[in-house]
Amino acid sequence: MAIDKIILFPVDMSFIPESLAMEIVMDYTAEVLPNSEDIKTIIYKNIAFIEPGCALSKVTCMNCGADLLENGYWRNWMDALCDKGIVNPTMILPCCGLETYIDALNYEPPVGFSRYVLEITKPGKDLPEHHQISLEMFLKCRLRKILVRQPESPVKQPECRN
Repeated sequence: MAIDKIILFPVDMSFIPESLAMEIVMDYTAEVLPNSEDIKTIIYKNIAFIEPGCALSKVTCMNCGADLLENGYWRNWMDALCDKGIVNPTMILPCCGLETYIDALNYEPPVGFSRYVLEITKPGKDLPEHHQISLEMFLKCRLRKILVRQPESPVKQPECRN
């Protein structure tokens, strides 16, 4: 299945790169993925839920492996968090009492949380690792990557973008 989008975002959920760095990254990305339909930068007011465009199949505790999606805990927590805007993304897990950041949980498929996103639509191919490393050097942060493959049947996910 073809890659519909490449979504890149900082490991540090609240990091916003400098304006000049974002401009350089946009130009560089256009050079290395010249067939992309669109390349854009998104900056959210608060930390946003960055989802892969399809339904989550699993959210588990990284400590004890408990399924947090099946028991409804994760969805209830996200709904409450998104109503207020994600400011302090920590949670105490009901399964083992561990306090952790929401992005430390195990997600299938991968998701993320961030204020800054670089979104590349219909790139034609994946972004090679050496180019991602270059983007990290320009932005002065480590990046996570989500590949979105479409179409998938739409399933409503929590809307958490401010």
